[in-house]
Amino acid sequence: MHSVAHIEFCAIDLALDCAYRFRNMPKSYYFDWIEVAKEEVEHFSHLNELLGFVGFKYGDFLVHDLLFSSMQKANLLLDRIALVPRGMEAVGLDVNPFLCAKVAQSSHKIKAPLLEVLKIIYNEEISHVSKGNKWFHYICEEAKIPPKKRATTYIEILKKHCFSFPKANSSLNTEARLKAGFSKEELELLSDSTFTSSNPK
Repeated sequence: MHSVAHIEFCAIDLALDCAYRFRNMPKSYYFDWIEVAKEEVEHFSHLNELLGFVGFKYGDFLVHDLLFSSMQKANLLLDRIALVPRGMEAVGLDVNPFLCAKVAQSSHKIKAPLLEVLKIIYNEEISHVSKGNKWFHYICEEAKIPPKKRATTYIEILKKHCFSFPKANSSLNTEARLKAGFSKEELELLSDSTFTSSNPK
């Protein structure tokens, strides 16, 4: 639960940074990422409250800096959108059902409220990834990258930044990813073993 809270906390910074750092975009671009940041604040607050119910708070455990590092390295907007909302946040759509299944097996007193929070996160993350999809294609259009080359462009960006799936992720959530705007071609390319996690144990 602390790990998920950390991801949501980082997502606040990521959304606000995306809104602040990249200039000269349509006004709706900034509205989208401010809205994402607002929802990420709500996700984090729910999880931190649940941590309090079991005697902990955010910051009581060690965390990774993967999301922050990605934010620093992806200085091109197309890369940033591909790597964060359409990369790491999209992985949340794959992992969320796995987490819910584990929580559902528990008899802990916070089982029901935690499942409710995870459900909220899941539904709103589809919207977040969808926003990433919208702006990915907008930027491709501005850069004159034709639709038939966008799937391979997306995969090339992920490879450039050494993107990989976490070990907990057993399969792509095809239904959620399609709903968020991924193409079938992108899902086929993502299924390649190239993206098997290479993170150290």
